[in-house]
Amino acid sequence: MSLTQDTEIRGLSIAGCYALLIAEGTKTIELRVWQEKTYRGLVMLHCSSGSGYDFSYEHWEISKDECPKSSIIGVATLVDCIKYDTAKKWDADREKFQWDISYKQALEEYQGKPIYGHVFENPCVFDPPILNIKGTFRYWEPKTDPQIEAAEQVKFLISNI
Repeated sequence: MSLTQDTEIRGLSIAGCYALLIAEGTKTIELRVWQEKTYRGLVMLHCSSGSGYDFSYEHWEISKDECPKSSIIGVATLVDCIKYDTAKKWDADREKFQWDISYKQALEEYQGKPIYGHVFENPCVFDPPILNIKGTFRYWEPKTDPQIEAAEQVKFLISNI
């Protein structure tokens, strides 16, 4: 991958080990109640300090140590954002976002809010992850010194793949 110092990069904070599932390519769509209209590109996958209320470590055969909180676990490229407004669309992509519930159940879970699938490609896991990084909401631009340093480290790691 060809990266320069000017390559734009964002972060996305994700609870539980869902960030790791995206970095591994197991999960290629992340569900959100908001649409990303403008940004497409490189995204640092940030394991937030939240626990991910429904994440099953046993089901995924993942230990908590594999996705430390407040870390950049990997990177992927955001390529699309899909609105799920029909059961047909939902069912077609269910395997990609790894949530085995019906569209009707999802609407109840999200309290009737629109559901958007943020589509990722070209995932890469960092081993070891970049530790002690605080994230924020939506796709965030690196602004704090640790975030900026992490973004530079990500660019270096990716350019050497």
